[in-house]
Amino acid sequence: MHNWKDPYYKYQLSTRKVVIDVTASIPNFPNEIDGLSDVTAEFERRNYKTVVDFGAGKLRNTLYLLRKKFEVCAVEFQEAYDTKAAEMRFKQAKAFTKFFFLEYPCDFLEYKGTFDAALLINVVNVVPEPGERKRMLVELRTRLKTGGLLLWMTQYGEPHYRPGVTKRLSLKDGWCYNLHKKYQTFNREFKLDEIQKLANSTGYREFRKITAAHHRAFLFEKV
Repeated sequence: MHNWKDPYYKYQLSTRKVVIDVTASIPNFPNEIDGLSDVTAEFERRNYKTVVDFGAGKLRNTLYLLRKKFEVCAVEFQEAYDTKAAEMRFKQAKAFTKFFFLEYPCDFLEYKGTFDAALLINVVNVVPEPGERKRMLVELRTRLKTGGLLLWMTQYGEPHYRPGVTKRLSLKDGWCYNLHKKYQTFNREFKLDEIQKLANSTGYREFRKITAAHHRAFLFEKV
């Protein structure tokens, strides 16, 4: 068990050692993810004010929420902001009075506040340890207000994750990629019933599906 100490997961496979860096999976896209406008419309209908963006990456979704006047807490490893582009995004976010940052994991685990809603966008699928995926959902649930909503999004069918397109190795219940680099990445494609089962087992019920290209996405409600 990794225990959330840092973004690195070390494994000895049959053919080689690999080190998964979960921050290496963070995309550099400048715009918010497809489908988020639909989700924020639901937040606005419910008069939600506070959102935690868990695994916020380079803040593309955080910045969108801030521009929509939400109070946003971004949770991420500090290592995610080691590039100039990421530093610039972080500076942009800090210019908003309704932004605050909790370094992952310690600051987040020590935080006692609550939120109206949570984003969990392409986080669960890049973490190789099943126990830690479940813990994420549990920790978020404890910080959601009663009836709060959780947005789950995990990608599927992206060209670079398809068999035969790039070299990969089997790891846990998914695949290890970027074998030519110093640090590797991990992806696990979730089926619809697997998503629902994991959410139900950690105290959520399905509210509705969300349409987003190349993603399986749901809004779950805390029960």
